[in-house]
Amino acid sequence: MSKKALPILLTIVLLVIASSAAGQDLSGTHGLGMGLNLGVSQQYSEARSTPFGPGFGLYYLRNVTNRFNYRIEGGYNQLAIKVGNPLKKYTTNLIYLDLMGSFDLMYKGRFRPFLEAGVGAFNFGMIGTTGKRYFDGEFILGGGLRWHLSKTFALSLSGDFKYTTGDGLDGNLQGGNTVMDSYFSIRTGLALFIGKKTETSGIEEETFSDNLEIEDLPGDQNMIVSDFDAELGADNHLLKQLTGMDDIQLAQNGGNSLAMQEYSRLKTRIEELKGSIDSRENEILTLRETIEHTAEINNSLTADSDFLIVENNYDQTVVNRISSFSTGYEEALNLFYNHRYQDAVDKFQALMAKYPNHALVSNCEYWIGECFFQTGNFTRALVSFDRVLAAEQSLKKDDALLMIGRSYIELGQNDKAGDALTRLLNEFPDSEHLQKARELL
Repeated sequence: MSKKALPILLTIVLLVIASSAAGQDLSGTHGLGMGLNLGVSQQYSEARSTPFGPGFGLYYLRNVTNRFNYRIEGGYNQLAIKVGNPLKKYTTNLIYLDLMGSFDLMYKGRFRPFLEAGVGAFNFGMIGTTGKRYFDGEFILGGGLRWHLSKTFALSLSGDFKYTTGDGLDGNLQGGNTVMDSYFSIRTGLALFIGKKTETSGIEEETFSDNLEIEDLPGDQNMIVSDFDAELGADNHLLKQLTGMDDIQLAQNGGNSLAMQEYSRLKTRIEELKGSIDSRENEILTLRETIEHTAEINNSLTADSDFLIVENNYDQTVVNRISSFSTGYEEALNLFYNHRYQDAVDKFQALMAKYPNHALVSNCEYWIGECFFQTGNFTRALVSFDRVLAAEQSLKKDDALLMIGRSYIELGQNDKAGDALTRLLNEFPDSEHLQKARELL
């Protein structure tokens, strides 16, 4: 390798490191990592016998996108040759610094095959000399498999072919042979990711939980509205497709494999939606319990006439201002969390008037019941919760049964409360409300 080429190569590596550090605030959300590689290397040269030698490397990694990352790796390799008669083993110690780019062929799931390429420089002691060390460069091409154990840890297995720009690894520094030296490295390693990653889009498959961000506590939620619009419409279609379908009916269709596959896919999707909604509703339950145990709020709810809710209080202007179901739903939930119960009821009822056939219309009815419950009108709250139970398709039926039980307890009708809570335990064995229902029984 020429004396001019080596400084240029090292300058490129240093510039990449500097730009990475300077740009951390801009792209840190794509993930940072560090790791350790262990493995063996084998030299390819004119020598007829080249046994494997041990090696290791430490690296810094940065995810640029879901598929592409680069890493800067430095480490040690031992290369060996056997020459003479009888054969005698000679070794050289190689210290390297490589800049690698990696492209994931698959960017979803835990197992991700990848291809990689890069350039590097190394320092080595030439076989047959003592005390002298030399610099050389290398071009790298390889690939492997990465297994993500979790959001923060990943195992990897890779193989790289490294073509050097000189002919000194086997003791022929001055050249004069037919090919340049090269060597092959096999590595297994462990990476630790220390920044936010885009991995969640692949490791944790996209579910309805992304859509349900609008039911979080009040805050800056505008960034999710556009995605919510598109996916909510698709999920609404799925719910309608499953209405009236069951396994027996599909089997009677003559064993149509395509129909069975489509049905299985839709059914799995609905189960995912239900599980994601359950998780989000846990947060809502925690918020509700906090409100209930705040004596000041409870006293004000029962004593202040401003909390007497008037039904159908909205006008056509409120309906016309709703641009989409998701945005209106988010606004109504924010009103509820801010204890503006009259405005929340107006918004939910306007949503129901504009989108009477939407798959989540029963959710609106449920939150109307919540508004009446929070203002002490338990009889009217029961009307909304009963409507949720009567809905053909609803993801809020277990929530409604819990609130029916609580409403009857507030009204002093413990027998009816027990019936509702027992029904919750029997019909929804996977509900997150089971412990609360048992406490109330």
